[in-house]
Amino acid sequence: MLGVRTFFKERGFDRVEIKPPHEYLIKGLARQFSVWALGRNYRHTLFIKLRDYKGNLHKLKLGRLDYFGWRKHTVTIPGWLPQSTRYALLDKNLHFVSLYVECDPHESWGDFYFYIDDLRVKTDMSDTEYPGSKIKDNW
Repeated sequence: MLGVRTFFKERGFDRVEIKPPHEYLIKGLARQFSVWALGRNYRHTLFIKLRDYKGNLHKLKLGRLDYFGWRKHTVTIPGWLPQSTRYALLDKNLHFVSLYVECDPHESWGDFYFYIDDLRVKTDMSDTEYPGSKIKDNW
């Protein structure tokens, strides 16, 4: 579990971003991301930021935090998001960059606590194996 405490001085378009020490390479084709988040009935929105193999950043909406208690947020990776080259057998995959919360400008200012847990990614690894990949050439 990871907890973040922040303070907003005034209302506005702010955000709180949680970044790992380095971007994580996702092996295979990513199909779905999920994370558990603790809602405190604020109208803030949880997003995930990804980098494709071309270097472009994409943000996907996981959901709003306008509830009390823990809830699992899930997003399916859209087909338009490029994850790998189609014709080259190169290791160019999707990268996990960060999770972040965009604040609702109509919410009150002050302390904001944010908790997340159990970040998961479902991937399709079928493209990584090809016919004959299990044959050993050690004879």
